[in-house]
Amino acid sequence: MHKNLSLALLAAALALPMAAYAADVKEDAHEAKENIKEGAKTGAAKVKKGAKTVKAKTKAGAHAIKDNVKEGAHDVKDKVEGAK
Repeated sequence: MHKNLSLALLAAALALPMAAYAADVKEDAHEAKENIKEGAKTGAAKVKKGAKTVKAKTKAGAHAIKDNVKEGAHDVKDKVEGAK
């Protein structure tokens, strides 16, 4: 009986720290989940911002090319008319 009582006390003594450890693990898992969620939101926002920047720069670049082509065409036209 003494041996059973010792085992019961040992089990009870270990149960409390194990429960506390399980609660810590659960809390850590929840925190990790929240961090992943927040990181995903931040990453998505950065990708979206980057896409807008690329779109704006592409549009500006296309306009600059178009303007340069127009200007070059006018220069060619002026030189052709000047050569006549």
